[in-house]
Parts: sequence; C-alpha cells; structure tokens
Amino acid sequence: MWKKVKNYFLERFRQKNKTELQKAFYLLLSTLTVLGFFCFLLVSHAFFWPGPIYLIGDVLGVLGCLFALYEFRKGELDRAGKVLIGFIIIVFTTHSVVTDLFRTDYSILITQIDHGKTVSSDLFHTDPAIRYRLYVTFVCILGTYFLFISFFRSIRQLVSFTVLFIAILTAHFIVILHQIGDNWQMAVFAFEHYVTVSVGVIAATLISGLLITLIEKLYTQALDQGEVIRRQNEELQETVDEQTRFLVSSNESLKEFAYLT
Repeated sequence: MWKKVKNYFLERFRQKNKTELQKAFYLLLSTLTVLGFFCFLLVSHAFFWPGPIYLIGDVLGVLGCLFALYEFRKGELDRAGKVLIGFIIIVFTTHSVVTDLFRTDYSILITQIDHGKTVSSDLFHTDPAIRYRLYVTFVCILGTYFLFISFFRSIRQLVSFTVLFIAILTAHFIVILHQIGDNWQMAVFAFEHYVTVSVGVIAATLISGLLITLIEKLYTQALDQGEVIRRQNEELQETVDEQTRFLVSSNESLKEFAYLT
C-alpha cells in the first residue's frame, strides 16, 4: 500500500536529480504525517468536544494537507511545502489565539472563609494559568521552524515567517490581556512571558538562519565536488580512450611486423 502511494505521488519527480527526489520523498512523508495527526485531532476533539473552534481548526488542517498533496501530485514541490506550512500556522493560531479569545472558563470562583464560615463565594478571578498559553503557541512555532529549514533554504522567507510569528504571539498576548482584565499583577507576569517567547522566536530565527547558511554551503560544496569529480572522470576517460587507441595501433603495427617477418 505504501509503495503504491509513494509511486503515485513521486511519479513526476523520478526524472529529476537524486537530491530533488529525496527532498520530495521527505516532504511527502512529512505531509502524510501531519495529515494523520490532524485526523487524530479531529476524531479526538469530536469525541471529547472541547468546542467548535477546535473542530474548525482540525478541518482546516486536514483540508490544507489534502491541498498540499494535490500540489505535490502536480509536481509543485515548493508550493506544496508552503501550503503545508501555511495551513499549520492557521491551525495552531486557531487553536490558541482564536480559542483564547472566545473562551469564558478562565474565571474561577474564589470562596472566602473566615473562622470556618463562608463569608463570600461570588468573587471571580482569572485563572493564572492563562499566561502560560503563550508557550503553546511558541512550541508550535518551533515545530514550524524545523519543518521550514528541512525543505527551504531562503533567508528572506525565514525573516518573513519570523515577522508573522511575532505578530501571532503579539495577538495572543493581547487576547490574554483581554481575558485578564484589570489584574495588573497578572498582566505584568504575562508581559514577562511574552518577552521570553519573543526572544525565543528571535533566537530560533538566528539558529535557523545559521543552519540554512550551513546547509546551503554544504550543498554548494557537494555540487562543486561533484563537478570536479565529473571533469576528472571525463579527463580519465579521454586518457583511457587515447591509450586504447595507442594500444590498438601498436597491435596493428606488431601484426604487420610479424606478418613481414
């Protein structure tokens, strides 16, 4: 079954060089893995029902993977990779930012007790755990970085994605501030976490940029070495052909000499 699927999607890449074929295979494997993960999330969220927003995100993820496979089948490798990454960003933004925007269960009931008697039980405060939701978005961003540098070697696109990720984190931070309300102490803590994850995204960008530069350098060196080896093989083949012609001529001369003798 897997062999048929692989042959079906890699058919247009058979005539390309080995590097492109390998890249296409890894992208196909990643796309199918992400598709399976989104299908698992869809079934899980349909069973446990955390809310309709999660289901919308899961459906978008499945449709995005199918669209990426469609582009992949057409032979558009770069477009398929961009579609896959784009829909992954849409899904985790929906699951984190949009979900936190419309959630109403972050307020917890505080009961005040004085000498064993309940004084008040109608005080609501925002759950402090909401500020840690920024790290969920941050982990999703890191995963997207790893997927990006696996298939693309463009520093300009990397910077564009970084700006987008900072914007998503900023939107998530604003949503968390909206949920916190007038609790300035929690707002300060949330800002500290926002600065931490933003610095983490910038650090991930720098590391990814260095990795892309290193991969590009190694790839260029491999191409140069392959070209040198190809030229040496051509020169060696010319030398062998020349020696062969010389030996053939010598053999003919020896045959004539032997005949005359």
